[in-house]
Amino acid sequence: MKSTPPHRHRLHGAPDRPRPRLTSEDVFHLAEQGNERAVAIFRSVGEALGVALANLINIFNFPLYLLSGGPCRPGISSLPR
Repeated sequence: MKSTPPHRHRLHGAPDRPRPRLTSEDVFHLAEQGNERAVAIFRSVGEALGVALANLINIFNFPLYLLSGGPCRPGISSLPR
């Protein structure tokens, strides 16, 4: 029998139960499904990363910046706003 995938769990649970461990991919899947808390997490983290990247750009002034990894994949901009 298959167990429930982690992204099927809710982001919040009853205080008397241990919370499931969530990865950024789990939160992404929840955000794709319209989970408001997951979308808020992505907005908050995205804003913080944007500020950090802007600071690095202003400090180092390199001619090119490459972003890669899971959060940079296509489709991330299609999350609910």
